[in-house]
Amino acid sequence: MIIFIAQHCPVYDTSFDVRFIFKDDGWTALIGAAVHGHLEVTQLLLDRGCDKEATDDDGRTALIESVVHGHLEVTQLLLDRGCDKEATDFMTKVLMSDVFFKYDESTALIEAAYYGHLEVTQLLLDRGCDIEATKDDGSTALMLAAGGGRLEVARLLIDRGCNKDATTGKVGRTALMWAAWNGHLDVTRLLIDRGCDKEATTNDGRTALHFAAEEGRLERSLNVY
Repeated sequence: MIIFIAQHCPVYDTSFDVRFIFKDDGWTALIGAAVHGHLEVTQLLLDRGCDKEATDDDGRTALIESVVHGHLEVTQLLLDRGCDKEATDFMTKVLMSDVFFKYDESTALIEAAYYGHLEVTQLLLDRGCDIEATKDDGSTALMLAAGGGRLEVARLLIDRGCNKDATTGKVGRTALMWAAWNGHLDVTRLLIDRGCDKEATTNDGRTALHFAAEEGRLERSLNVY
């Protein structure tokens, strides 16, 4: 019941245990309020001592969930209250009936870039989030922004000095390769204009041009290169 209140209702006075966890997805009341962007409820729950660093079944804290859903004011409040801005989440994949594989490890900044939340990304950068933090595969915030076609987020990250030519660990893809592979012409042009290495290669020798050609990105292959 406390989760329903946190998701759907205005500020209230309650004697419920604010540590209650919803069994289906591991949400605490605070996480539920953050997911739905309820600023006053989030503030109340923090005032009542909710665990700021509690995680749901995907390893996401209230801060990460707020960022994922693009709630700027709730994100600002959680940062003001000292939430760990470098905490990472994980995704759980069932390999067999009783075997689980956990992967991802995205920070709040990486999630903001992935979902294209420009103002939230700017806030996190202003608060000192690690611009070079990586997922478990080596992907950075810029790579996720480029791969998703998030032009303004990519521009912001470059303006803030991120490593434009960073590579993923196992494969060696760059942000430019991700943009070309997914057909994002405007992001591809931005990265080239900002000096990204067009001739950088993956561990198996492919360039961004290879990725564009493989996916049939004619305009990207002919007009950009």
